[in-house]
Amino acid sequence: MATQRTSVRSGSLRHRLLPMHLPLVMRRLGQAPHLLAIPLLLMGLGSLLAPQDLTAQDRWVPSLDAQIGITFPAGDLSADGMDGWPALRLGAELPVAGRLGAYAAVQRHTFRCGGDCAVLGTNPVVGGGAAGLILRFPSPQEAEWWARVGVMVASFSSDLLDADLTLGGEVAFGVEIPVRRSFYLNPAASAHSLEISDGSTARYLTFGVGLTYRAP
Repeated sequence: MATQRTSVRSGSLRHRLLPMHLPLVMRRLGQAPHLLAIPLLLMGLGSLLAPQDLTAQDRWVPSLDAQIGITFPAGDLSADGMDGWPALRLGAELPVAGRLGAYAAVQRHTFRCGGDCAVLGTNPVVGGGAAGLILRFPSPQEAEWWARVGVMVASFSSDLLDADLTLGGEVAFGVEIPVRRSFYLNPAASAHSLEISDGSTARYLTFGVGLTYRAP
């Protein structure tokens, strides 16, 4: 009975939150619907590949991943009139101990001017690298959930600003879904924060999907 009440409350909360955030998400995507083409293509590819039974030992090996997504500006970026644009990421992961691993990545997050953009300039880009720790969670299913936290070393540049490399931070969570031996579909969401040279802070979310390759 307690499990049932918890499930009902969780479902009710999701139904209350979804209508609040859905209009914002749809508005962002509606401004550039073609950005969904590549993520949808990757998801379609994953659905066509037959899943295979993979053990935990098969999963926990060094890996490479590639991901494409869309940025969702917040804070100073949103206040200056920025809209979302493509996000790209290439990363690698190594096991450390148990379900804890270390990761490193290069990434490029772009935005476009959708308003005034008088402070931060038009079409800014956050480019650089990130490194940190990733934790994987036990799952009774073949899909495996994970969360990571790391440090960014990146620069913010636009037609008005050409900033030096600065430190920032990122957190992310996602799931890996096996589609064929050694290959996994990896939808993920992340939050980023980076100081800009003029005292502003670039804060934004990214939502994306890609493929992970794990050595057999």
